[in-house]
Amino acid sequence: MSKNPDKLDVMAYLERINYKGRCEPNIDCLHQLHAAHLTSVPFENLSIHCGEDIVLDLPLVYDKVVRRHRGGFCYELNKLFAWLLEQLGFSVILISASVYGPPGHHMLLLVTLSSGRRVLVDVGIGCGFRLPIFLENGITDAQVNGTFRLRLDSGKWVMEQLNFIGLDSDYIFEEIYGFDLTEKCWRDFSAMSIFQQVSPTTLCCCKSYCSMHLPDGAITYMGRRIISTIYENGKARKTTRQIPEEEIPVFLKDTFGFTLTNKLVPKDEPVQLPPASTPVLS
Repeated sequence: MSKNPDKLDVMAYLERINYKGRCEPNIDCLHQLHAAHLTSVPFENLSIHCGEDIVLDLPLVYDKVVRRHRGGFCYELNKLFAWLLEQLGFSVILISASVYGPPGHHMLLLVTLSSGRRVLVDVGIGCGFRLPIFLENGITDAQVNGTFRLRLDSGKWVMEQLNFIGLDSDYIFEEIYGFDLTEKCWRDFSAMSIFQQVSPTTLCCCKSYCSMHLPDGAITYMGRRIISTIYENGKARKTTRQIPEEEIPVFLKDTFGFTLTNKLVPKDEPVQLPPASTPVLS
């Protein structure tokens, strides 16, 4: 059963993400909130691998993230962040993106500022942009963790990231996800949320992971691996080490600040090819 929605506390949320700036519905505040969230709240799916159901219920997600210091996946984190932005006076809607497969694999946010300019917001993906990006065709945004580009292709928006291949002069923009601007309700993602938790065609089901941005990099737990990332001149330098299963709970506590209630079953299996038909937004 849901906890009382009246118990959701904006100040406790701001404290959780270590935000101490001014709270005004403008682009500067949005930038600071976005970066604070990504460097404080991990993108993680460990509930799936601890025998816990992920339920799209705002008070439950608030309790998980704010009170229990956990993270979550896109349907949890972006909805919770949308609630915070609304409380601070921002105009925000939920939209659907396709990372691979049908629409609804990913949820992100679209914020409209008082000037009328629209901004893409996403605190629910492990490898995404650090700062919000204005929704403008052809815009390129060089950030700490990479260079991102938005383009409009036959009525659909595409978010891309620059990746170097070989020499510094050799690079390509690779798609992160595609999306349109149709407003969605949270319940529209219910079927896909369940699918993500149980289908071997999804990353969430096949791999236990927890990842968080750092000021100059990122730290990721996956299965029995720890991946450390350092960003230098727009490039990512990664190192990987193995971790014994018995050390994982201590690592999660020391690195991400939480202790799991149930036993984690580490998983790091290949993602299977999707079937001919997969759930779509309801």
